[in-house]
Amino acid sequence: EEDQAWWDFVPVTLLDFSFNNIGLIKSDIQNFLELKVLNLQYNNLKGLPDEIRHLTNLNELALNNNQLEMINEAVYDLPHLYKFNVSNNMIAKISDNIGNLASLLVLNISNNKIESLPENIGYMKSLTHIDASHNTISYVPSEINMLSHLKTLDLSHNKLVSDSLPLFIDMRSLTELNLSYNQLTLLPVCTDCKNLTHLLLGFNKINNME
Repeated sequence: EEDQAWWDFVPVTLLDFSFNNIGLIKSDIQNFLELKVLNLQYNNLKGLPDEIRHLTNLNELALNNNQLEMINEAVYDLPHLYKFNVSNNMIAKISDNIGNLASLLVLNISNNKIESLPENIGYMKSLTHIDASHNTISYVPSEINMLSHLKTLDLSHNKLVSDSLPLFIDMRSLTELNLSYNQLTLLPVCTDCKNLTHLLLGFNKINNME
């Protein structure tokens, strides 16, 4: 019993370590089996332990404002993750396995070094909000159209040109599409996006409104 911590005996559901100087999360994190919210924003994290995959009740994971260069694949094994914030890190690539997060509603990957969105993003059928702004994204897959519940898509402050954009087809839940601060020369094609009320195209290279 001596090697067990007091928290092994209490059903902690929310753990907030934000705004500290944590550089390492130990494998003991797996003992918080009832955990629903894990807030690790504004620390010095460079990685996560594989054992995080055992937090199968986790709904929200905040890893923003750390020093992550990649997302541990174990995160993609969390079946009930609804909200994932990994903004303001140094991540260059998003794995295809992110498509396993079928329950995810909100994805924030803004302010990283991401160059493209994976095709498997189309499998994240529950997504309602994506913020991928302030990256170096030059490619968006057509599979984005599979996200029938998506309401907001922020791709501002990237390196998108018109040829690299898919046709936005039948995205009937989409209300806001932000493509400002890119290198577009043509208007995006939005077919049957019947609820689109906000189309942001400022600071591009568009010559006409046709």
